[in-house]
Amino acid sequence: MDLGTPKQNLIKQIPAERIIRPPGFYKSIVFDVCTVLSAAALGYVYSLYLQNKATPLVFGSVIAVFGIFSALQVFLTKNFARRFSILVLEAFVFIPFFFDYSFELLVAVVFFFLVFATLGEVASRRAMDNSLQVRFLAVARPVLTRLTTGIVLILILLYIPQWNPESIFLSENAFQGFFDSAAGGANKFYPEVMFSGSFKELAESLARLQLAGTSVFLSLSPASQEQVVRQTASQIIESVSKNLGVEVSGGESTSKIFYNLIIATLRGFHDRFGQWFLVGWAVAVFFVARGFGTIFYWAVGLCAFIVYELLLAIDFIRITGESRTHEVVEFT
Repeated sequence: MDLGTPKQNLIKQIPAERIIRPPGFYKSIVFDVCTVLSAAALGYVYSLYLQNKATPLVFGSVIAVFGIFSALQVFLTKNFARRFSILVLEAFVFIPFFFDYSFELLVAVVFFFLVFATLGEVASRRAMDNSLQVRFLAVARPVLTRLTTGIVLILILLYIPQWNPESIFLSENAFQGFFDSAAGGANKFYPEVMFSGSFKELAESLARLQLAGTSVFLSLSPASQEQVVRQTASQIIESVSKNLGVEVSGGESTSKIFYNLIIATLRGFHDRFGQWFLVGWAVAVFFVARGFGTIFYWAVGLCAFIVYELLLAIDFIRITGESRTHEVVEFT
């Protein structure tokens, strides 16, 4: 009896091809998005800072976050082409907040960012390839140093078109904060001098300090001493006004007088030298900011290392060994 040949379903016999995602595929995408968003936040906050709508503390914190993501990208993005594409995205999400600037200036900003960021990436990746173990700070240092240089240069380029003597790269409130800190340090060495009060109080404290060592002053009655101090303080204020060429009121705060003096000096230099003054000012600010940047990128590197250890602790990333006994960091 012919039972017949059973029908075969050839389609079901061929297993469907499954797409297997590499470990950490979605984590890497989220991390890249966060890196790009940190660049956008940097551009947004700096635009607010130029309008005196953001404090230096907030601005510095945003730069630090951007630096942390940039340092971690060296370890977690293995493909350099992918990393470069992320750098391009970072540059283009940074500049929309400055579209009122000239096209040439924005091109220069993108160019300098890509150059310094790419040089840092290459140097850090070379340091990582030449090490058998993951030495975080040694690998992160090249990218942070070059990125700091690039950021300082870019921020100065974006600031120059808005330069005016009243801002001097610091608002009056920010200058007041720096002056108060400096005055507090000076008071530790000269507690008898009133740095933080009005200029009249400063002049009177200087007069007392000057007259305290004279026998004639000490022989006077307390009322006469106060009168002599006031007269000497008035002479000091008049002398300062004459020598500086600005009107000095004893009732104004010392910090405001110094601020106005700096403003007047910068305005005079700008009127005298024109664009050459801006060039010299930009160079001076670059070297000063880059000097502080040395401390800054070490602090950012330390913060990035702490974040790196936390990501290891929560199993967001892990360290594995390659066939050549070379440790790498990857998503779990």
